[in-house]
Amino acid sequence: MPFAGNTRHKYFPLDAKIPGFGGIGRWTIDKAGILAGIWLEIRGTAAGTLSGLNALGFSSIIRQVRLYLSTGVDICMFSGPGYFYLMKDYIEDYKDPCPSTSGKTAISAIAYNLDMYIPISINTRDAPGLILLQQERVTCMLSVEVEALATIATGLTDGGPTITPHLEVFTVPPAPADRPPLNLVHSWMEETQVNAASSGDLPYIWPRGNTILRMLHGYGFAASGADNWTKGIVRVQQNDRIYECTPNQQDMTFARAHGRARPLGTIAFDMFGSSGLGSFGSARDALVTQDVTNVKSIITVSAAKTLYSLRNEIVAVKEPEAAAQ
Repeated sequence: MPFAGNTRHKYFPLDAKIPGFGGIGRWTIDKAGILAGIWLEIRGTAAGTLSGLNALGFSSIIRQVRLYLSTGVDICMFSGPGYFYLMKDYIEDYKDPCPSTSGKTAISAIAYNLDMYIPISINTRDAPGLILLQQERVTCMLSVEVEALATIATGLTDGGPTITPHLEVFTVPPAPADRPPLNLVHSWMEETQVNAASSGDLPYIWPRGNTILRMLHGYGFAASGADNWTKGIVRVQQNDRIYECTPNQQDMTFARAHGRARPLGTIAFDMFGSSGLGSFGSARDALVTQDVTNVKSIITVSAAKTLYSLRNEIVAVKEPEAAAQ
């Protein structure tokens, strides 16, 4: 492949920042190379006599991670709970890229590790999703917002985590013909929906216009989670059920793909992984939502909780302008 033979893989860190609880750390990504991934090193130490612990564990410390372009295009936007309970299990070949983290651990007075990996391309082999950082008039920016102290635990005296992004980039091949296609964005976008009903069917309408690779839901996940749902359905065009599952069925399909037990409270409609190779599979079952008039998840719930919905999608954008080396 011309691109693979005419580029070099590089890794380098950005400045470390300590936003503090309720604060936001912001970084402008250097205009150099082609962005392939971002590693977030997030470390801290919880201290104090703690009470009123957030049920989501240490993941609750990260309110939002956002990667976006100055043109208004969002590449990724997700929370700490969305990442640790949902997203990280569906990256690459479904092995945890940061296995020594504390995201799903109950909050206590210990040192914690909330490292994350943000995949920019769909995987390390294929080019779709790569971002040309050297575009004229376009800047790529990263922000990490830390949750307010009172939301995490009472009595917490930690000053907040230290956050250090590490960029994974390719150099730009000299010849334009050797550059990969750069007209697709590989996106992870999270939404939450508070449900006050203790039972019944809870709908989530899928945004239309893009190609959905997987839709991941969470209902009842926590440091000590529970399946507060009994059935999940994906319904297309009002009457075509393309997925229907129960917690037991989700246990079996998750174990087949991951080789371990499913986190309780999670529901995965994984179209991209249906070929058995995780993010290295075919796009055979990916859902092109612009071809349909209505797509909806319907989760039958058994308690009043928050529905987390994290979609992984491909978004078509205008081919970026050529840039000098």
